[in-house]
Amino acid sequence: MHMARSTRTKRIKDLPRIGIDIDGVMIDHVDAILKKTREMGYSFKPEQTPGEILIKLVKPVHYERLQRYIYGRKTLTSPPVEGALQSFRKLLKHFDVYIISRRKTDLFPRLWFYMNLPEFSQRKILFVKHDAEKAIIARKLGISFFIDDRQSVLKALEDVEHR
Repeated sequence: MHMARSTRTKRIKDLPRIGIDIDGVMIDHVDAILKKTREMGYSFKPEQTPGEILIKLVKPVHYERLQRYIYGRKTLTSPPVEGALQSFRKLLKHFDVYIISRRKTDLFPRLWFYMNLPEFSQRKILFVKHDAEKAIIARKLGISFFIDDRQSVLKALEDVEHR
């Protein structure tokens, strides 16, 4: 049994490494954003909910309130992006997978992962305070693939070959 575990560990280390963002890639906040922005007096379509678009459409104070809402306890009841869990499990068979996300607190996304993907190691869920730090982590880990819903993040990941 010890030999099998050692072989499995070696095999994972030999796999190409992939970094994956959480929000908008794994967790679907669209309905929560539409609900909260409606409460604030806005009327948006689902395609207007990505952060890079929304930040230009709402007052800064509303954007901050919205982020506190969706990144807080609401994370726990937010559904996965359609097909994300199945795709993630397939990636686990072919990649050494890391979650690399920007969050002020890691409690709720960690719990979301525990509830939705309990087989995934919490040690491979990493958080940064600024999007630019994702590139530093990716470089240190030798990430060769990265999935993120923000083009600005993907552009900054210059050392990641496939993004």
